[in-house]
Formats: sequence, C-alpha cells, structure tokens
Amino acid sequence: MSKKNKKGPPAGSTGRNLPGAKGMAPVAVLPAPETEPVAERRPIPVLLIPLLVLLVYVGDMYLMDHGADVMGKAGPFPRQVFDPFRSYQEVMDRNPESEGDKLLKMGRARFELYCGPCHQSSGAGNPGTGIPPLAGSEWVKTSGAGRAIRIVLNSVKGPIQVLGTTFDNPAMPPWGPQLTDEDIAAILSYVRANNNWGNKAAIVKPGTVKQIRDANASHSEQWTADELLKVPETE
Repeated sequence: MSKKNKKGPPAGSTGRNLPGAKGMAPVAVLPAPETEPVAERRPIPVLLIPLLVLLVYVGDMYLMDHGADVMGKAGPFPRQVFDPFRSYQEVMDRNPESEGDKLLKMGRARFELYCGPCHQSSGAGNPGTGIPPLAGSEWVKTSGAGRAIRIVLNSVKGPIQVLGTTFDNPAMPPWGPQLTDEDIAAILSYVRANNNWGNKAAIVKPGTVKQIRDANASHSEQWTADELLKVPETE
C-alpha cells in the first residue's frame, strides 16, 4: 500500500462524518453562544405621525357629532349628558342673552316673515318692481331711528331716493296696526345692525317705537319722502 493510502483521517476527526462512512450518525454542531439583547434608538416612522394626528382628529369629530355617545346607544344627544335638554337648540336658547341679542334674534324671524318677501333676505330689495334696498340704505343707517320707525308704522308712498337711485316704491302696507312696538323695534334693530348688509347703526328699543307711535297717532296717511326728510336724523 502506498504512503498516500496510508494517511488517516484529519486530526481531531472521528471519521464519522467522512465521505463514504455509512451507518454512522453525523456529528452534532454546537450552537453559537447567544448574545445579550441591546436596546437601540431608532427613528419613528414618518407615516406614523400623520396617522396619529388623523386618528385623534377622527376621534374628536366622532365625539363632537355623537355627544360622547361612543357605543351608539343613546343617540347624538344622550340624555345622561344633556338632560333636561332635548336638543342643542334648547341649550343655545337657554344661554344668557342681552336685550340687544334678543331683539336681533326676534328681528331676524320677524323680518323674514313680514319684510323678506319684498326686500329679500339679503336686503337687496327688488329694483325691477321699485322696491328699494335696505342693505347700506341711508334711510336705516341714521343715528336715530325716527324716520325708519315712521316708515314701518305708516308706510311711505311716492318716489324715494336710496343710494343714488330713485325708486317708485309701490305702496308698502302700514304695519303699525298689526305689529307691536317690540316687533317693530326687533325688525329695525335687525336691519340697522346687520353687519352683513353693511349696516352698523344702533338697535331700536321698544320704548322709542311707542314714543313715536303715540306722538304721531293722528297721522293715518302714508308718509312721503319729503315729509320724512324733515324729521331730524338724530330722532
């Protein structure tokens, strides 16, 4: 036998995992020793931030829309939260209001009922039918409301100039017999103090309407523009 064939297995080998070794179990490989866990600082994923903001926003909107009725059992206005009120409008109606706030709220409703059909909800009037605008009108923006009160009480007839335009002004109905002093004060307060129309005059008190009504009780005819212009703007 040659020297080459006489060589044995490599040093440290048992010979059990040598090629050609049959019927022998492979040598078990020892696992590497486990390393200790190390806490690492990693940046927060960018998408996580907007997702968190979105979740907070959606949750807040849900609570606002459902009145904290998370489980959906009590409806959008849960009794256990808002009792004895049955709607948000009832809560708003119970909020403390000044005399001016009450007049403006009442005035809007009265205006839409009695004046809106002709003067429009926007206060723009109807030039095609000769009805002048109230928005920005010099007749309602005077420091005193005496002229406007007379118009509502007894109406006005004939041509009238408003904002540089002459209107034929179809005879409006005299509202004095139908409306109370408080009604007229509320309507004129809404018209005179309507910022959306460019009007920033002071509100009108019911006592002022009564005073002018009583002082002109004998005047049953409609006013003309010339007659009204003789009334001081401060009245």
